[in-house]
Amino acid sequence: KIANDIVTLSEAQSDMLVVNMIDFDVNELIRDYIEKIEPRLQEKNIIANMEFEEKSLYACADPDKIGRVIQNLLDNAIKFSDENGNLVIETAVENKDYLKVIIRDSGKGIAKEDLKYIFDRFYKTDSSRGIDKKSGGLGLSIAKEFVKANGGTIRANSEEGKGAEFIFTLKRSVDN
Repeated sequence: KIANDIVTLSEAQSDMLVVNMIDFDVNELIRDYIEKIEPRLQEKNIIANMEFEEKSLYACADPDKIGRVIQNLLDNAIKFSDENGNLVIETAVENKDYLKVIIRDSGKGIAKEDLKYIFDRFYKTDSSRGIDKKSGGLGLSIAKEFVKANGGTIRANSEEGKGAEFIFTLKRSVDN
């Protein structure tokens, strides 16, 4: 898996990444991923709330790449949340040209000094090393490159002990 992630990241950071830009409903994509991770949510008794500003919110992006971003952020949110935690996934119109997706967990949070490095290749916070033994520290780097390749931005906010929040933007479909 780590070898595949390294290849994916290398492609994403070069001109080799193929991005299939189509219009799709981001809310529907999120619903699909929440359904897939339901057993993991139940295992840790985590409640996931979806808060969509609009019933449907269409992006012009590559749904496979954005699906990977959503999957990675949800996986991390579950992994770093305690039992009986909460997970909130929001979508909203950022402005007339962009939408935003927010994934917020009630986990341990990320130290302020680590926030500026979390999207770097192979970076893992000291506090995550005991929890995250399977990951190679590439998921957030790949997420950043995939969002960037789709014309969006990604950032994180966090306070230790109060969870983490990841926000990414995508171009809205012109038919909105």
